[in-house]
Amino acid sequence: MLDIKVYDLDDYLYDINCRRLNADLTKQNILKLLSNDNFIIDGTYTTTFDDRLGYLDLVIIIDRPSIKNFITFSKRFFCKQNLKCGEKFTWKTVNLIFKFNSKTQSLLINKTLNAAVKLALYNRNNNEFQWLN
Repeated sequence: MLDIKVYDLDDYLYDINCRRLNADLTKQNILKLLSNDNFIIDGTYTTTFDDRLGYLDLVIIIDRPSIKNFITFSKRFFCKQNLKCGEKFTWKTVNLIFKFNSKTQSLLINKTLNAAVKLALYNRNNNEFQWLN
C-alpha cells in the first residue's frame, strides 16, 4: 500500500542453517539494509536495535498481551510451512515472548524517546495508535 520495501530481520541475522550470525556480520548486514532510502523493518532483535535507531524516523511497537503473542506465535509455528529461523519454537523464543512486555518493551521505548525518534504504540485490540512523542 505504501510502496515501501519491507525487510524481515530474520533474513539478515541467520545463515541458511538457522545459526545466528556473529556480531560483525550481523552489523554489516544491518548497515547494508539501512543504506536504503525508504524501508520498513519487521522485527525487534534488541541486540541490533541501537545500530538501527539512528537511521529510523519512526518506531511502532505493537502493544499486546504476552499470552496473545504466544498464541499467535504457536499457531504460526504449527500451521505455517517454511518457517523462518526466528519463527522456530524454542524455549529461548518463548522466554523472549513473555519477557517482551515486562522488560524489553520499556527498554525500547526509553531508547527511542532518548534518541528523539517518533514513537507509537499500536493497540491491536482497538486498532489505535498512541503517540508517545
